[in-house]
Amino acid sequence: MSIVIFLLIVLITAFWVYQGLFSSLIMFFDVLVSAMLAFAFFEQVHGLWEGSIQDGLGHGLALMLVFLVSLVVLRQVTDRLVPDDVEMPKPVAMAGGGIFGFGTAMLLTGVAMIGVQMMPIGSDVFFFERYSSDPETGDVYSSSLGVFGPDKFTFGLVSSLSSDGKFGSGNSLAYAKPDFVEQLYSARAAPQSEARMFVPANCIKVRDWWVINSLDHAKHELKGEGFATSLTRSFQSREPEKVGWQYMVATVYVDKSAAAKTRSDIRFRIPQFRVIGFDNGNTQEEPSVYLASGMTDIYTHVDVGPFPVGDSQRERLVFFSPMTDFVLSDTATQVVAKDNGWEFQVAFKVPTSFKPWYVAFKYGAKAMVPAKPLKETPSYAARPMGNEDGPVIAKSERALASASDRTLSQIQGYVASLAFSGFSATLPMPLPSSDPKVQPHVQNNKFGPPGGAHLVFDVPEDYGTTAADIAEFQVPSGYRMVQVSFNDQRAKSMYGRAIQFAERVAAQTYVVDIDGAKHYAIGNYAIANVNGDWVFEVQYYPNALNEVPERAISGKKLEKITPDVLSNAPEDERWFAFLFLVPDSVTLIDKFNSGNGDEIDFKLSR
Repeated sequence: MSIVIFLLIVLITAFWVYQGLFSSLIMFFDVLVSAMLAFAFFEQVHGLWEGSIQDGLGHGLALMLVFLVSLVVLRQVTDRLVPDDVEMPKPVAMAGGGIFGFGTAMLLTGVAMIGVQMMPIGSDVFFFERYSSDPETGDVYSSSLGVFGPDKFTFGLVSSLSSDGKFGSGNSLAYAKPDFVEQLYSARAAPQSEARMFVPANCIKVRDWWVINSLDHAKHELKGEGFATSLTRSFQSREPEKVGWQYMVATVYVDKSAAAKTRSDIRFRIPQFRVIGFDNGNTQEEPSVYLASGMTDIYTHVDVGPFPVGDSQRERLVFFSPMTDFVLSDTATQVVAKDNGWEFQVAFKVPTSFKPWYVAFKYGAKAMVPAKPLKETPSYAARPMGNEDGPVIAKSERALASASDRTLSQIQGYVASLAFSGFSATLPMPLPSSDPKVQPHVQNNKFGPPGGAHLVFDVPEDYGTTAADIAEFQVPSGYRMVQVSFNDQRAKSMYGRAIQFAERVAAQTYVVDIDGAKHYAIGNYAIANVNGDWVFEVQYYPNALNEVPERAISGKKLEKITPDVLSNAPEDERWFAFLFLVPDSVTLIDKFNSGNGDEIDFKLSR
């Protein structure tokens, strides 16, 4: 239980015990009516500024704005209409004040929790995780707050009072938004901060669905080390632990519009898919919500390298831990690519009497489920295969490919998954800590000693990564790194100008934060094929922050990856980026200037 939430409720309750029954009763109804107005109108208010405010902030700000304005107005009105307290025995006044004070505390804390959960933050709120997961069964449980469950209490109370047309329709709020609390969790259950929480309503579709009795649970075993690391997987079929339950499997299409604005890939975890429906098939009852627990095996282990998903993985339906990270990208998941997105199967553990209504993804996307299920698993779909050996993700799988093709596949996988424009200190390609050329440029197992670094890393033909490799830049205390990567769609129009300028003098390149402050490039990197050999070249000079930052990379040209190399390389075989350091307080980058060019709008947020 969160001590912060506990203290908030206790302190607010204690305050209204002191104020007495009559005052706390008035405040309770003021807060309750304000909460009802907030839930009724926050989406309409959000529509007033949608598109002009940072992605992910609008809904929460709208809810809190309507609530606070309503509460202030109602409190002013009730204070004027009822200026005097009502005398009553002190024990009665204090007891009544405690009862209604507790209700007021629950509502105030609940609205605050819900508003905060709508923000692009981590999965905990006030040091409390709304849901916890069982890595063994894949079930996601509502975490206990003892008698304190402010967000569920608030939504439930408002929902119960919204029935019978009080909010303009015959259905309750829980019927209109049956997965509201769950979608707040799902939206933030993302693998990385740059994964998009709020997605377009029409970015997913459900093609068909059917039911099965088991899923394949995977056991992973790593073999070897360093570049020779491989992953062997074995499977065991398991049925749902509860009697009378089964798996509903839906073919889901996810459009590329679900990607974050600064990325071309889509990052997610399984619980971000939900199915909403009716346990007993009765559409007049309030709907139930179930989070996904299985999916087509579009998975690559981080310790083995981003080999693209193969046909053998596409064919298998697998249970995954709720904390498993997935990415849909043009390189890693080509086998499930379709039209302008990806199509695969998602499995939900549901009662046998369950009638699905729609499938939801993150916050905002919904797709209606066809009325009738398929009678059997279609031939194109992933399915459980029992105890057969699963795919071995290892270098040996690519033995017939040429060395250069194999290296290109590795690099494309890393860059597509990791290189992006945004707040991140992640290297576009991990560097092997055992390499003698890398070791002098490492501090605290991160790339970039204070004095600066310039590394030309010739990528070996058997390139791979292990958990011990260098995956991040060393960032000075009090700062965050911002990367402007030219594989970003917004940056492609600047590509030629940027790489030509990189040869002359890549100084005077800067980003502008929301307060108008300039932050100059203190490094850059490039990846390309140089005369048949893959090269990763990176410059990083964090000490320039204390000297003359606008001259950090003045005259420091990339030695091996020249502008000619970058200009002549195919678009999917060249990558280039500038690196910036900004104070921790900076949350939004407003503009970008690639040297002697004009400042252009380039929104980056964290």
